[in-house]
Amino acid sequence: MNHQYITIFFDGKCKLCNFWVKFVIKNDQKDIFRFCTLQTKGVKKFLKIDEITLDTIYVLDNKKIYTKYFASTFVMSKLNKFFLIPFSLNFIFPKLILNFFYDLVGRNRYKLFGQHNECMVPSDFIEEKFIKEL
Repeated sequence: MNHQYITIFFDGKCKLCNFWVKFVIKNDQKDIFRFCTLQTKGVKKFLKIDEITLDTIYVLDNKKIYTKYFASTFVMSKLNKFFLIPFSLNFIFPKLILNFFYDLVGRNRYKLFGQHNECMVPSDFIEEKFIKEL
């Protein structure tokens, strides 16, 4: 069976991003997510994006790329129906407003939460969920 995964590209040095990825892994009961750090060689070419920024996550689902607030709430909505509430805000409020708050945290995440010197090294238990080469 050819399984289509939803791939999350994230800043592997960001402590907040790593915490969030671990949360997603822990709650991914359907095993639908795979992960790749934005520091992985070839990400820009793979995503076909001119400029990669570490201030957001990129979510690739069925050849569509999502970023910022939409991407994070999209992922959360796949984990639990409760998270459909924040995801539904994408269709109520302008993207400009939702991304303002997302960007505010994104720009200050190292100051607020810190950063690792190196990207996350996944444990043996979750290693198969990580893409190491593109």
